[in-house]
Amino acid sequence: MELDEDQAQRLAAATRNRRRELRLTQQDVAQAGQLSLATLNRIENGKATSLSLRTLDGLDSGLRWQGRQGREMGSAERVVHGGSPLPAGSPRPVSQEFVDDLGVVRRRVTFEDPTEHVESPPKLSELAQRVADVSDADVTYYVLRRLLALEPAKRNNMLVAFARMLDAVDGN
Repeated sequence: MELDEDQAQRLAAATRNRRRELRLTQQDVAQAGQLSLATLNRIENGKATSLSLRTLDGLDSGLRWQGRQGREMGSAERVVHGGSPLPAGSPRPVSQEFVDDLGVVRRRVTFEDPTEHVESPPKLSELAQRVADVSDADVTYYVLRRLLALEPAKRNNMLVAFARMLDAVDGN
């Protein structure tokens, strides 16, 4: 991954701040992340303009940040792109893309969801009724079809988030 100067400086500041917050030496972080001390030094000084995914993964490990999972970015990569790092073990952000008929992403919604392991999501029929009460039938069908297409764990998280959004709109 190629980094411009702003990205390199953003990663440098986040890396330094996290290392100091954890009260670790550069040597500690380098060892934990299986990085060379020289690489970590270049990153912390904003001199790293090209980093491999392995290096970004090592940075996540060494700084006890949440790493990559599937197609989702790890914390170091998220910092490079202007986001915030997440400590290891914290809930992952939920992200949903809305794509048009040509497959072009028209809108991406991402938010922090504290319900990583949902035991009992709201009933789909109850949510469908709530949406139907305030929406056009085509919108309801579209939303529910998209929810049903998600893998079960993500679907449960999205159902909880969806219920919370409806509660917020309803003023509950």
